[in-house]
Amino acid sequence: GGNKASDESTRFAWLRELVNEVRRQSDPIEFVNAVKEDLFLKEVLVFSPGGDLYALPRGSSVLDFAFKVHSDLGYHCAGAKVNGKMVSLKHQIKNGDMIEILESIHQTPKREWLQYVRTSKAKNRIRAWLKRRQREHSIVVGKEMINRGLKEYNPRGDDAAARKEYSRKLDHVLTTFKLKDEKHLFTALGYGQISIKNVMTEVFGAAAIATRGHSHSINKKEK
Repeated sequence: GGNKASDESTRFAWLRELVNEVRRQSDPIEFVNAVKEDLFLKEVLVFSPGGDLYALPRGSSVLDFAFKVHSDLGYHCAGAKVNGKMVSLKHQIKNGDMIEILESIHQTPKREWLQYVRTSKAKNRIRAWLKRRQREHSIVVGKEMINRGLKEYNPRGDDAAARKEYSRKLDHVLTTFKLKDEKHLFTALGYGQISIKNVMTEVFGAAAIATRGHSHSINKKEK
């Protein structure tokens, strides 16, 4: 860990010197393209509109650049301008490019973005965001499944009594399915890792589940 940090510090100290040199040039793009250090065989050096210099692997896209600058900029990257011209998110950057990222709070990562990026930071951030959103969605789905289950499976048709019984049996349910808390129960249901019938069996008992539909839910037609 320490050596890597030291190597990066040394390399970026050299890059800072390069930035200062670039800023003294009348034509910085020509200067950058003229530098033939080995670094440029593996990486591209690009600029933010403010003149900050960023090094990225060759083949990186403007989306990689956005995540390099800041994760939030990547998450909400709606487009980009390279050297003043509009480009797509998959546009590959080149040495000396000046990149301006266009943000929108309505823009969020999509699965196809994984095909547009090369850097591990961008890939990891996109995957983590998608996984988080999927988990949030599964919690909503799981919670709704519990609410429906309490109506459909409870033997007396009394919603308040069913919810009270569920609250009383919750710890037992979590222990049975080896789950940490209620949120993990919702998640497991939403992902389909456990079935609502099995959960309701632990809440109301197998006998009550077996007679489901004969008392109160006979009027509920399945759509």
